[in-house]
Amino acid sequence: MPGKPELSNNQLKLYNRVQQHINNNQVVKSISFTSKPLSYISYRINSLFFGSKNTAHENCTIVTEEFTCDLILASADFEDFIQVTACLNEDLKEQCNADGILFLYALLPRLTKHISNKLAAGGILSHNASTIENILSTATEGLENSFNPTDITCYEEFIDSILNPSNQDILLKEAQQVLQTVQVLTFHALLIRGIAHAIVNKVIPDQEHKAQVEIEAKTSTLLHVTALTHTTRESTTRNLNNDFARQHPYQNKFLSLASYFNKHVSSIISYAYISSILSVFITRVYSGYASDRAERDVQAAMSALGYNITFNHTRDYRPDINYHNAHNSTVIYAPRHPSEYFPEHEGIINGFPVYMTTIMSTIQLFLTLPNMILSQSKRRFMLKTLNKYSPTPAEQRNSTTLTSVLIFRWVGNVIGQPVDCVDSPYKDLFFKWTIFRLFTPSAPLEEPLKIQNIYNCLNRNCYRNRGSHVQINNTLTYSSVMLTAALEYLDAAFGFPYLPLSAALKGTRLASVVIPVLANRHNICYNSRFKKFVFANMLRTASSPIILTAFDQLGSTIRYVSLLTALDVVVTVNADAVSSSILSEAGIIEQQLVIIEDIMQNAMQNNTASLALLSPTIERRLQQLRSTLTISEILERDEEQGQDSENQEGATSDIGCIDASALPSPSRKQQCSITMAEEVLTDIALEVQSRSYSRRNMPEFSIIEIDDEEDGVNNSLLPSSTLNVSSVSRSSSSMSRQ
Repeated sequence: MPGKPELSNNQLKLYNRVQQHINNNQVVKSISFTSKPLSYISYRINSLFFGSKNTAHENCTIVTEEFTCDLILASADFEDFIQVTACLNEDLKEQCNADGILFLYALLPRLTKHISNKLAAGGILSHNASTIENILSTATEGLENSFNPTDITCYEEFIDSILNPSNQDILLKEAQQVLQTVQVLTFHALLIRGIAHAIVNKVIPDQEHKAQVEIEAKTSTLLHVTALTHTTRESTTRNLNNDFARQHPYQNKFLSLASYFNKHVSSIISYAYISSILSVFITRVYSGYASDRAERDVQAAMSALGYNITFNHTRDYRPDINYHNAHNSTVIYAPRHPSEYFPEHEGIINGFPVYMTTIMSTIQLFLTLPNMILSQSKRRFMLKTLNKYSPTPAEQRNSTTLTSVLIFRWVGNVIGQPVDCVDSPYKDLFFKWTIFRLFTPSAPLEEPLKIQNIYNCLNRNCYRNRGSHVQINNTLTYSSVMLTAALEYLDAAFGFPYLPLSAALKGTRLASVVIPVLANRHNICYNSRFKKFVFANMLRTASSPIILTAFDQLGSTIRYVSLLTALDVVVTVNADAVSSSILSEAGIIEQQLVIIEDIMQNAMQNNTASLALLSPTIERRLQQLRSTLTISEILERDEEQGQDSENQEGATSDIGCIDASALPSPSRKQQCSITMAEEVLTDIALEVQSRSYSRRNMPEFSIIEIDDEEDGVNNSLLPSSTLNVSSVSRSSSSMSRQ
């Protein structure tokens, strides 16, 4: 490879994201709290709560999984994948040269040729991407002896056939270096890590190497199959979306509106809302200065004259002045604050300054949470359509419960917004004994079920998962709900006598997020999206002890209620927006990986995973061959196609219905579907180049031809004793005869 290819803007963005994943997932070596406190805290949190193993093997698979997700979310096609992986392979080459890993890297072309010969022996020739996808999708015979990248034995057999055992120490050192680096598991990176695992396992036998080779190979194969099946995934998803829109038009429109709002509008309204609320709050706080000073001056003046005057700050407006000459005292009924100068009509007029902010907060709450609710409905619809949804009765109950709790919180948040506009004891009574009392008890239901749902969705196709799932104890969950509800009503009935106890009770919402993560910390695999989802919900629930307790204590003071409402809305909206975005991304990733689930299973069962891994290399070679075509060859093929069409039309006019087997040989080749050993390339450029290469006395058009010079390996740097050259030539020739 002469160097890194030029990338388009989209390809460059994809490549930069991959580099960012690599940088963010480097193995953390010995660090202390004093030297790097933030890095140390992050490392400890990841390892204690989110299942991070902090190994190069795990980080390689994580980076590869993130690359797979980026391909799906960015809708990158196979050409984008080829170009980006070419750059990543160059990065691998540069890193190996910089680290002195020369011997193992020199084996890559030989192992690639070994794999291609194995496939050729099974009847697999050079195919374009769509044909490779067809082969992976169907049962294929004759590939039992093909190279299996998930089996460490295949790497060991290859090493035994070409390496001189006397150089074991050098190879072991390089192998250990390779296994300590973090790279995306492209074809080259997977092969060099497989060789390294095999070498280390021979010297220091460990079952972990066998398991790690299998996990890395399956993760890499999923990456390549995902890139290879771009058109299939996109078209299937498009059809599913159309079916959902046709069968559930209102849900689809609402979901589209909510998604657009969260992505493009929510942040703008949030900034405007915060600015407006702060302006209203400052105005309300300082607008009472003059009237308060006037009250004090009047009281002082009347006291000097021997009269006692009292201002009765009450909600009830009394136009009369209660005057008692006998006691020289006067009681004046007056608003508590200028923000309540208009107590008529339940104080609705007092809400005018915040009507606009209330509208903004209502819109935010109205359009944020539905994305989380409706995306679950859409996910179930798509999985059912794909015949990939088979929940247990417990899972169905949990799904229904989660949807119900989310709807309650959504309705409660939206209805609660008029609290800043209406100054009424009846309103306060209603909220005090209904919605405000049920927010806290609903958390032990909502948070664990959300965590279980998002984790299982994100890790459905994670090969590190090994069948582990987040488990929820329903008995403990429902017991917590009933106990929390009872304590909430008792606290309200006694008038919130102990502020710390009230705050601790509201803090159970935060515990509802933390406890499920702690209980499952040994069963989960690290996932950055899952961690971000948990942190977003921790932030939202951590505000509860402050905001909900303050609502109970300051609910009668309108200027503070508006500020508390703003804080609650900002925290809730942003946390729910992040959670909805992650849940939406997880749904998209899961749906598209489910579409290719059967292809992955076929590839593993039929031993064609190596073909998927070779597909970018094959496509690059075919593109290079296409570039060698001359105009005369293209015109020659066009002329032949025209003659074939005329012959076929003439035969069809003579015979009403003609069988494909009765057509002339060129026409049969034009219609022929792919067979393993006798494929006829339907691509015009490929047929022309095949015929052209035959005329030039080229060797048979096999799956791929790679030599050291093409891959930039300088074998002159290697000692001759490292490679058993004679066994290489014998192995290659014997494999070509298989």
